[in-house]
Amino acid sequence: MQHDCLTVDSRIRLLETNLRRLETLRALSFHEFEADFRNIEAAKHLLHVAVEAMIDLAAHFVARLRLGIPNE
Repeated sequence: MQHDCLTVDSRIRLLETNLRRLETLRALSFHEFEADFRNIEAAKHLLHVAVEAMIDLAAHFVARLRLGIPNE
């Protein structure tokens, strides 16, 4: 069974976007980063969404490839 290109592409674009946004936060000094709670909350949100996108991709491929549930 083929994978859904739109699903895969959209999740990859989301990952790339969030990684670029995280890079902008990474450019801040630690003092600048921690001085504004919005930086911390933005980083947490961007990471959370990126992890969800990776889980979605993994679940998509497991389902499409009919890999099933691992034994252990």
